[in-house]
Amino acid sequence: METKQIKKTVREEFADKFIKMLESDTPLSWTQGWAEGNGYKPPYNGQSGRKYNGINRLILMLQSQDKGWQDPRWYTFHQVSKMKGCNVRKDEKSTPVEYWAVYDTVEKKSMNISELRQFLKDHPERKESEFRLYAKTACVFNAAQIEGLQPLPAAEEYAFEPHQLAEEAINTMSENMEVPLIYGGDEAYYSPSADNIHLPRRESFFSEAEYVGTALHELAHASGAQSRLDRPMIALRDDCEGYAKEELVAEIASTFLSAELGVDMPESVVNNHLGYVSSWIKHIKEDNGVLFSAIKEADRAADYLMEQGRVEELRQKMAIEAKMPKGFQGATYEIWQLKDTPENHALLFSDYAFASNYRLTESRYNKLYEAAAEADTDSLDKIYTKFNIAHPEGFKGHSLSKSDIVVINQDGKRTAYYVDSWGFQEVKGFIQAQSQTEKRGKIR
Repeated sequence: METKQIKKTVREEFADKFIKMLESDTPLSWTQGWAEGNGYKPPYNGQSGRKYNGINRLILMLQSQDKGWQDPRWYTFHQVSKMKGCNVRKDEKSTPVEYWAVYDTVEKKSMNISELRQFLKDHPERKESEFRLYAKTACVFNAAQIEGLQPLPAAEEYAFEPHQLAEEAINTMSENMEVPLIYGGDEAYYSPSADNIHLPRRESFFSEAEYVGTALHELAHASGAQSRLDRPMIALRDDCEGYAKEELVAEIASTFLSAELGVDMPESVVNNHLGYVSSWIKHIKEDNGVLFSAIKEADRAADYLMEQGRVEELRQKMAIEAKMPKGFQGATYEIWQLKDTPENHALLFSDYAFASNYRLTESRYNKLYEAAAEADTDSLDKIYTKFNIAHPEGFKGHSLSKSDIVVINQDGKRTAYYVDSWGFQEVKGFIQAQSQTEKRGKIR
């Protein structure tokens, strides 16, 4: 009885806060204040590293905005008490979150989901019907409320802008979902029957952020198609309540995505859909479950779009590219490829993550080409294109691929770069052996 009452209180408090935001002058604009560029991370448990999802993600995001907290880490009081030199500051109030637990109706004991999976493996005679899921409440504290806790390491500075990541992710989502983005006209909408998205011309938007927010909202709608997450899309125009809920799903999903991509959602984008969302308020007041159903669907939509957009892969790719030199004026470059020897067979065409376990030195490679950097070879990307489309005269190797090395000689310094799945990786120590040999030769 006590657990059920706590659960009800948590949900009622959150629903009340959510309704107030919908009824205020700036509804759903909670991303501003905590989505701080590329370094942003969604709220997660500081001990386990596990991200909070669904209602918990939304609760903790709202609380962070209200308090101005930038640290995404959250801990229970028990976790803090086990951390040497740390304690919750006096008079700090916790934030309640929900999690699922399992009750064993035979053994009369509780366990978490992971323990249940292992238990069923160890006891194949037990049936899943003998276990009951129930919601429990945990009270957590943000890292900003804890004394003695070491601050997070500074986020790695990337040269690319947040919108650059969002733009690439949007195009990748569209491509992988096979949902065309059609530009033109003065409306933004997803067509369930045609399975395409219509957006105004790019230059029609007041800012790039408004374009990104609008595109993410429509992509969230597209995620609900029958071939994807299967939300009831076709009949929405004839179902005002269902249409309002779908708008709420898309708005929350767009908010999650904007935060993940490091892009603030402007109030003007949110207000485009205020009429639809506001019509859902009365249903939330009557039944809190309506809100949490929308949050659950939005959570699924956001995770689905993150996967379709290959966001983590794009982030890694862009971080690598941002570190690479952008021009080689007055430089020379060399192309190195692995020697055809038994000890190199495992390395051939391998990712850098695998190859870095070996000593990558010039002794493993043959230098097949050297030339001065010109307009069509004055960056690593251009060199890669050159040696895949139009091999220069005198080059006898294969097209530039994973495991190959490009060496740049600029201002008297030679730097080696490994061709990887995404861009290039600098290889330390590649030229050391030969450089020492050359020096010994000069002394003689």
